Amino acid sequence: MEIKNQSKDGARKSVEPKFSLTPSGKGNNSTTQKSNSSILSVENQRIPKIFDPKNSHAQELRIQNKCINLLTKDGKKAKAFSLLKTAFTLVMKKKRTQSDGGKPSSIHSLTANMLFLQSIENVKPIFEVRKVRVAGNTLLVPALISFERQENKALRWIIEAAQERKRKNPHFLFEECLAIEILEAVQHQGYAKQKRDELHKIAEANRAFAHYKWW
Repeated sequence: MEIKNQSKDGARKSVEPKFSLTPSGKGNNSTTQKSNSSILSVENQRIPKIFDPKNSHAQELRIQNKCINLLTKDGKKAKAFSLLKTAFTLVMKKKRTQSDGGKPSSIHSLTANMLFLQSIENVKPIFEVRKVRVAGNTLLVPALISFERQENKALRWIIEAAQERKRKNPHFLFEECLAIEILEAVQHQGYAKQKRDELHKIAEANRAFAHYKWW
């Protein structure tokens, strides 16, 4: 299985992962255990995105269209577009007030689009777990997921986090909640990052069942 990622020139390419979730059927138990022990070295395998002004525009539009589709209710796409546009404006306003130890924030020079892309990159999961029925027992089987599904999960978590924040704080606008969640994700914080970490912990805890993956 391959992980799709972004090269330095902005073009998407396939990177062969250094690990496998499906142990080989050959070899003894010690070999299988050794494979399982290094099965989910998640953080070391991530390749950071490099924003190339010449090629990032298409990626920005693609992600924005995905987000607009997820925000659309009752076919009101124009309203969803307006919500996202207002959220981006609030992101730019809020980032100016943030500081890092009294110094200007490291995100100060980034545009709203770049911050949005970075927030998704920071909370994208590499693995997911599925329920598999084995000998009358239901097991959680971890597996790598596609680049497209990684993005979709990250977007849904960020929007879900904004909706939950809005529910707890009715006096907040949804656009403001979405802007806050984007900035928190950029800083590796917030609900979406927590969901990603929890999913990876479950995958790590169930790595012994990785060989039951059939899909």
